[in-house]
Amino acid sequence: MNQRIWSSADITFEALPFHCPHPPELLFCLSGFTTSDANIVRKAVVDTWSLDENRHHIDDMFSMCGFEDDELVYKATRDLINSVRIETLDFKVTGGLSVPRFNVFATSPTNDAKTWTELRGFLHILEYPTNLDGCGIAAALYACQLCHSLAHPRGLCPFPQTPQWNGPKMSARGTGNMSRPTGRSRGGRPGRNN
Repeated sequence: MNQRIWSSADITFEALPFHCPHPPELLFCLSGFTTSDANIVRKAVVDTWSLDENRHHIDDMFSMCGFEDDELVYKATRDLINSVRIETLDFKVTGGLSVPRFNVFATSPTNDAKTWTELRGFLHILEYPTNLDGCGIAAALYACQLCHSLAHPRGLCPFPQTPQWNGPKMSARGTGNMSRPTGRSRGGRPGRNN
């Protein structure tokens, strides 16, 4: 059990505790900031969620999932906002240009799947402005082609550096680059019968 991660040429898996007390903490990825400082991004997220209109909307969602009174609803919203954690991704686009991206994590105060899904959807559509460092908007999450996680692109996968890793290897080109793959499509040229 100390190994935690097992892999072979055909399958890789990670052992996790059987009981998960909360829904997944990864909510979405943000792009559009001109800073790589995760503290600035966290402040933008906390400030946006704390705006009266947004906080009331979050309160309304929590009030529908079984909290017994208003004080518990308000506490759930405060706990969600206080739990925000930001992870910086060393994201690069074609040509090796760094473009900061940030994963946004938060601990849900409820296990209600419907509430979590609606909450995630609402927080996903908000804009996250800063005073001087741009405005963040949700960006697509790409599944890692090595471990299938949504928390990082292929070039940032930590598993190939794990001792005794037997899964897919990182290619020389896999360095966090999320540009579209190049190559010819299977359809051939327009107007040509294949």
